[in-house]
Amino acid sequence: MTTQERAVDQSKGSGITAAMDADKLERARRDFEIANARVIDLTARLTEFNRDLLAARSELGLAKLRISELELQAAELAELKSSRAFRAARALGNARASARADAAKLLRR
Repeated sequence: MTTQERAVDQSKGSGITAAMDADKLERARRDFEIANARVIDLTARLTEFNRDLLAARSELGLAKLRISELELQAAELAELKSSRAFRAARALGNARASARADAAKLLRR
């Protein structure tokens, strides 16, 4: 093989290598763009889930506060119901209702 033929062969090889390198570079660029788009999407979804989590925690905190308030009111109500004044008022109310019922019966006769 002559020197000129070797130079032509090397030139063809260099052209093929350059084309392959350009193809590989283009594939790597596309792969990077796809991976980058996935990262951006995942970041957006993570941010949205984080916002939802914070809102849920806030709602939970408010619900716990409301439950505490209701438990306090229930304890106060139980204490009130156990008092003599409440029992006396209830007995008086029952006696009043009974007297009205008796009076209604008497009026019907």
